[in-house]
Amino acid sequence: PWLDAGIVPFSTMGYTTDKDYWQEWFPGDFVTECFPGQFRNWFYSLLAMSAELEGKAPFKTLLGHALVKDETGRDMHKSWGNAIWFDDAAEKMGVDVMRWMYASQNIEHNLLFGYGHADDVRKKLIQLWNSYSFYATYAAVDGFSPKGRKLNDNDLTILDKWIISKMHILINDATDAYDAFRVDKFMRSFERFLDDLSNWYIRRNRRRFWKAEDDGDKQTAYQTLYEVLFTTIRLLAPCLPFVTEEIYQNLVRSSIGDAPESIHLCDFPIADETCINEKLMTQVDALRKVVEQSRSARNKANLKIRQPLAKLCFAVDDDGVAAFIVENSKIILDELNVKDLERVADVSELIQYDVKPNLPVLGEKYGKQLKDIRTAIAAMNVNDIVQKLNSADAVTLDLAGASIELNNDAFLINTISAAGYTSGMDGGIAVGLTTAMTPELVREGMVRDLIRHVQIMRKNANFAVENRIKINGLIDGPLGDALEDFKELFWNETLTVEMTAKFVKGEYESTFDVHDQTLTLSIERTHTSKG
Repeated sequence: PWLDAGIVPFSTMGYTTDKDYWQEWFPGDFVTECFPGQFRNWFYSLLAMSAELEGKAPFKTLLGHALVKDETGRDMHKSWGNAIWFDDAAEKMGVDVMRWMYASQNIEHNLLFGYGHADDVRKKLIQLWNSYSFYATYAAVDGFSPKGRKLNDNDLTILDKWIISKMHILINDATDAYDAFRVDKFMRSFERFLDDLSNWYIRRNRRRFWKAEDDGDKQTAYQTLYEVLFTTIRLLAPCLPFVTEEIYQNLVRSSIGDAPESIHLCDFPIADETCINEKLMTQVDALRKVVEQSRSARNKANLKIRQPLAKLCFAVDDDGVAAFIVENSKIILDELNVKDLERVADVSELIQYDVKPNLPVLGEKYGKQLKDIRTAIAAMNVNDIVQKLNSADAVTLDLAGASIELNNDAFLINTISAAGYTSGMDGGIAVGLTTAMTPELVREGMVRDLIRHVQIMRKNANFAVENRIKINGLIDGPLGDALEDFKELFWNETLTVEMTAKFVKGEYESTFDVHDQTLTLSIERTHTSKG
């Protein structure tokens, strides 16, 4: 039957009866099917018949993709019990989760389809929805509407400009990917952008939305996030038509009455090259890398983020990047709960290296020369080895007049934190957090732990984000002393306006431990509203 189907471009469009009409439709724009199953059948018959009749291909673009297998890589068969029917998958996974799975799959590789993979994709879809929900929640609280508003470049913060620059890069990536029929490449770019948007831009700007003042800075934050979300869902709409339509109706149509009826009637975004700032993106990405490496260093030393630390030191060769990091130190200090930031002259002040030859790799490649290579490596300064690998991706050895170049895979490198630090390094940026604790740092950590428990109580009580609260219950001992020192921090973070030392039943109560003290507290909403 597939051989018969090769004649379809001619038999269905009036090739023999109305050739002028037929020429309006020939060749076809796009043909897609499974490549392993069709390149010797339908694809071949299409090409062969068209070559014989017209001397050219019957299509402008042909996309042949790999197969769909089960999660273990086996073929799906009803008799094996591993087949997944469409209706069942659509009901259990959700159709846009399925579309995300297919759209993000490299067409050259088999798609391992199953509910486990779908759960991972659903988390990303929830991340997108939560980014929209964050905007919708606070915009509703503040009565913000994007109608008639335009962004003014002079009002934008560094992070506003950074995410807008990233957005226009994403538009270019989407345009190139769609034009090349490689949606999977766009989806990978989008997933990286979603991480930038959710885990950095929104999280770093939360206080701009939370603050009581309805000033120009808050309005700019709303408008920036609105435009980024609106642009993003238009890029995504061909891949995720249903969730983007749902977001569009609530994000755009509810605020702008004369907007197109559907997102699928909106114009596709066009990148503005003047908004792309490569230098700024490099600098902010480096700053973010400092934060991420420092979080990893905290985890390595089992130092929770709510425990403040005295100092973060960093080392980087690029003076421009270093100056930007210092200039924006407030972001890092706030993100990492650290009191001070300092640039050090050399990575060795923060990190020490244990470098060994990778004997299996070297032995297989160099055989009898392995002994001389081991001796030469042992005689080298370990910091020089690492520096050369970072800068040139290779170390050159001179063995009896013969030059041998060793790449990264020739070495086994372990990093060791310098004394008094918990450290990490990635991409030419090294960080080190001091681990010594002062009594004041310990007391602040206790209060921040208490803040976490009260925030959990607020969440469990289903209080709105803007609700001010009253706390009832005795907080004495070392924790009470610490709370007295950091009362303003505690009240601001928990939106507390009143505290009583006597426990009375409120709207929600809880018993928990903070630094070996057991507390029983209740919370209730007050009549004080936001702003």
